[in-house]
Amino acid sequence: LEFRRVLFRSEAKQALDAFVPVYIDSEQQVELTTSNEVRAYPTFICFDTDGESIGQHVGGGSVDDFVSMLANFHDPAGNDSAPAPGSADPRPTETKTLD
Repeated sequence: LEFRRVLFRSEAKQALDAFVPVYIDSEQQVELTTSNEVRAYPTFICFDTDGESIGQHVGGGSVDDFVSMLANFHDPAGNDSAPAPGSADPRPTETKTLD
């Protein structure tokens, strides 16, 4: 798969440092897939610490496309207040399990 070549590149790994990636098997997690309106693969969804979806992207692309997508998830408004993916985030964080 083209996406696997992107995902394991150092640039993609560094950009993912600001995220907690989770792979969902859509055949096993049908309710979760349906509730998040996943209709094509790959679909990337970014959730905030409250478990609310704050962004979605469908389709693969180049390493640069992937890094840009993650940057947009991290700071969709383009504000300078959010740290760039791969850098330390000084803002408080919490963990929530999604059922």
